[in-house]
Amino acid sequence: MKRLPTYIAVAVLVLVLGTYMCTFQVRSTEVAILKLFGRPTGEPIATAGLKWKLPWPIHSVVTYDSRKRVLEDKTEETSTRDGKNVILTTYTIWRISDPRKFHENFQVEENGVKELRSSIQTMKNAEVGQRDFSEFVSVGEGATAPAAPGSAPESGAPESSLRTIERSILARIQAVDQDYGLEVVEFGIKKLGLPQSVTSSIFGSMKSAQESKAGIYTTAGEAQARDIHAKAEAAKERILSVVTAKVSRIEAEGQKKVNEYYTLFNEHPELRIFLDNIRALKKALATRTTLIFDTNGLPFSVMVPEGREAAMRGDAEPALPTPRDVSGGAGASAEQAPGEAGSGSRG
Repeated sequence: MKRLPTYIAVAVLVLVLGTYMCTFQVRSTEVAILKLFGRPTGEPIATAGLKWKLPWPIHSVVTYDSRKRVLEDKTEETSTRDGKNVILTTYTIWRISDPRKFHENFQVEENGVKELRSSIQTMKNAEVGQRDFSEFVSVGEGATAPAAPGSAPESGAPESSLRTIERSILARIQAVDQDYGLEVVEFGIKKLGLPQSVTSSIFGSMKSAQESKAGIYTTAGEAQARDIHAKAEAAKERILSVVTAKVSRIEAEGQKKVNEYYTLFNEHPELRIFLDNIRALKKALATRTTLIFDTNGLPFSVMVPEGREAAMRGDAEPALPTPRDVSGGAGASAEQAPGEAGSGSRG
C-alpha cells in the first residue's frame, strides 16, 4: 500500500506522455500534414482542434501557416530594354495553397520562400528587360498614378503602365510557382527610383521639353495679345468715327438752331437786348443777396417803368427823372449824400 501513490504517479505520467505522443493540435490559422514513416499520407488537415496519431516514428506531423503572407523583395537596380536603369522595390502577397505538394518540393519551409524569392527576381528582371524606360516614367497628359493593389482602374481613365507591368510579372510568377504548391495572390511595385546619372539626364530632358512647351505657349500668347490689341484698336477707331460723326451732326444742328435764333434777334433787336438784360439780372440775383444799385444804367434800369420802356425802344440809356430831396423839390446832386444818388431797391 505504501507504493500505491508511486504507481499512480507513474500511471499518470505514462498517460500524459502517451497522450502527448498520440495527439497533435491544429490551430485555426494552420494546415497540417500527417506523415507515415516520413511520407505524407491522406489529405491535409485544415480543421482546427486536437487530432490523434500514432507515436513517432510511425506518424509525424508537419504544420504550415495557411494565411496570406507578404514577401518584400530587396531593392535592386534593373535595366530596361532601351538601356536605362531603374531601382525597384517590390512586394508579393502569397500563401501555401497545396501543403502536400509544397512539402514534397520543399522539406523546409524556408527553402520554398527562397525559391519564391528567386522566381520573383527572375521574372521581374525578365519583364523589365522587355519594357522601355518611358513605360515606368511618363510625363504625358494621359499618365495616371498606379491604382491601389487589388483595385481596378477608374472607369474611362487610361490604365497606368506600372499597373500593366505588375500584372505581367504576376502572370509570369504564377505560371512558374503553381507546381510548387504556392499561390501568388498579388504582386506590386512598392517603390520606383532612378540612379543619379539617369535622374540628371531625365530631369534635363524634362526641363528641355517643358521649356520648349513654355516657348510655344508664350509665342501663342503673344500672338493672341497682338490680335486682341489690333481688334481693340479697330473697335476704338470705329467707335470714335461713329462718335465724331454724331458730334458733327449735333454741332451742325446746334449751329442751325443758333443761326435761327440770331435771325430772329436781328429782326427784333430790342427783344434781344431785353432778354440779355434779364439773363444778366438772373445771374446777379442767383443767390439770396441784398443789393444797392443805381437804376440809371443797364441792366438795372429795367426795374423802373422808364427803364423798361427805354429797353423796349432799344435805347442804350433811359431818360430818368432827376432825384428829389425829401421836401419834394429838385435838389443838386452835389448837395446829396453819396448813398442818396439814386433809387434803392432790395432784392
